[in-house]
Amino acid sequence: MKPSTRAVRSVAIIIWWSVSVSQGCAADAFFSPDGNTVTLATERGLGTVNVATGAFTPIALPEVLRGAAIPSIARGAEGEILFLAKDAVWVTKGGEVHEVCETSPLEEVTDLLVVTHDKPTIKDWIMVSATEKSGNPGPGRAKQTLYRRKPGGKEFGAIFCRRTPSVRSPFFTKEGRLFFECEGDIWEGDVESCEDEAGSVSWQGVLDGVRVAPLATLSTDMGNAGAMWVQDVAVAGTWIYGALQGHHMGAIVRTKMPAKPVGAPGKLSIMDQYRLMQRSLATVEVVTEHLDNFSKFCVCEVDGKPRVFM
Repeated sequence: MKPSTRAVRSVAIIIWWSVSVSQGCAADAFFSPDGNTVTLATERGLGTVNVATGAFTPIALPEVLRGAAIPSIARGAEGEILFLAKDAVWVTKGGEVHEVCETSPLEEVTDLLVVTHDKPTIKDWIMVSATEKSGNPGPGRAKQTLYRRKPGGKEFGAIFCRRTPSVRSPFFTKEGRLFFECEGDIWEGDVESCEDEAGSVSWQGVLDGVRVAPLATLSTDMGNAGAMWVQDVAVAGTWIYGALQGHHMGAIVRTKMPAKPVGAPGKLSIMDQYRLMQRSLATVEVVTEHLDNFSKFCVCEVDGKPRVFM
């Protein structure tokens, strides 16, 4: 396996050609702090890729996880790699692997995220996108939305995502700004802890959000036009990156992050929201297009220069 690297609009693109890469989401790959390696999951298990040589170095897993599907991984605290496998969240560090917690009663669990920034109300949360099993109560049972596990907890609680058909690919910046995908576009929002010991509410967090980047391309014709939706979201420097995918096609685009957090959605007028989207579309750059579907995606900046891995 060898990587192909090219520059498009000053962005370094690293394409890792390998038939062993399994299908997954944005959260199943991330750069090392220096940008020289990528940690990811493949059909051969967990491992790292040297972006200069394409060499894959496996990470040892116990026999109980041998051959298990790993749909998503995430960077944890210093040196930690968390990943989904066998209806549970696992962590590996320094060669040791242990189970953190089960993901039941959730289904379709993807987009694993560990909150590592210092916002005290949600620090060290583990978050996933998922649906609840049929028959279980909760505000997210009919759609794929966010769930969280508190530090030391053994189960996930629902985050109330009002009037959102789905919430996927959550991404926190190091400053704590939250971006995510909803209805094929990029949103910015905030999530707060919300617990009621008396049991009058059934969720353990609340999501607020505003669509800031309407990047989906929607079309239809007999020639199989290029309708694509944002599938994955990542941030590097002052840019928000979106991985667009459609029927046998894909693209990477980026747009400038709003200079300031968008604030409470209820305080934005219609024109405020239009101006947000207008500024976003005015700064859009197509990093690369005319791609087939791809399963890995992550971004970083090295010496101020963007680097994209897919």
